[in-house]
Parts: sequence; structure tokens; C-alpha cells
Amino acid sequence: MASEKKMAAGLLVATGVLGIALMSQHPRGDDSAILISGMHGAILIVLLVQAAALIGLLGAKGLRSLQAATFYAAGIAATVMAGVLNGFVFPSMRAYGEGEIGQDIFDLIWRINQSLAELGVIGIGIGYALWSIGLWQDGCKLVAGAGMVAGLLPALLLASNHLAMNLHGALVAYGVQLLWVIVLGAAYWRKP
Repeated sequence: MASEKKMAAGLLVATGVLGIALMSQHPRGDDSAILISGMHGAILIVLLVQAAALIGLLGAKGLRSLQAATFYAAGIAATVMAGVLNGFVFPSMRAYGEGEIGQDIFDLIWRINQSLAELGVIGIGIGYALWSIGLWQDGCKLVAGAGMVAGLLPALLLASNHLAMNLHGALVAYGVQLLWVIVLGAAYWRKP
């Protein structure tokens, strides 16, 4: 069991670093469809490996951690759907001839993408905050405090319209969350 926790902790550090590296190279809308789809595919794989490691590490040992896992999983699902829209649906729609798909359809897909991305950050953030309560009670106060900030700050900034999920806003929101994943993984890696 201890080796599984070490493996999960190591995966959190690795996927946190890799996630930040991939997000820093996030493609733009005018990049090639292969680059856009490839990068989003890679980010989604890293995200899902990270989700499995985080749920495996913190899990659902009681009601609060079950609630944390539920919010987190809902946030991951919304984030994955946003990534599929942005990384696969948009590029495939661009392959159609000009005028075959109206701009209003692109606008609708974009709004759905943005809503899902926002819900993802908020769901993941609530999950982090709920898990952080348990971490605090377990004596991991620094990690728990950082988890509260990483979970609630991006969520509150989005909910109050002080952060948009454009490229730069996404880098901020996901970057803060990924930094906490790295801190959490490192803390658990050092545990005996």
C-alpha cells in the first residue's frame, strides 16, 4: 500500500510538471489541426493519469472525501469535454469549406467550451478545498492551506468575472491548480 501511495505521489509531481509544460505550449486557433488535436490529446491523457493518481492517493475515505472526489470528478469530466471541443471538434469543423458551417455554430461551440472549462475549474477547486480540510485535520497544514488557495482562488475569480477562461486565464487557473498537485505529490512522496 505504501508503494502505491509513493507511485501516486510521483505521478502527481510528474503530471503536474508535464501539465504546466504542455499548457505553456497550448496551441492557438490558427495552428494546424494536427498540432491542436495532438496537444489537446496529450494534455487530456496527462489530466486523466493525474486524476487517477489523485483519487487513488486521497480517495473517498469518508463523506467529505467522497464529496471531494465527486466534485473533482465532475470538474475533470467538464474539463475533458472542454478539451475535446477545443482540441478535436473545432479543428474538424475548420476542415469544412468556407460557408459550410456558419459562424454562429462556431460561436455556440466556443461558448459551450468556455462554460465547461469554467465548470471544470470550479468543480476541481471545490474538490481540492474539501480534500484540504481533511489534510488540515491530518496535520498537513501547509499543503492544506495551499490546497484551499489553489482550489478556491481560481474558482472565486471565475465566479466573480475577474478571470476569463481565455488562453491566459486558463494558464493562470490551471497553473495554480497544477502547482498544488506538485506540492501535494512532493509532500506525500516524502512521507514514510
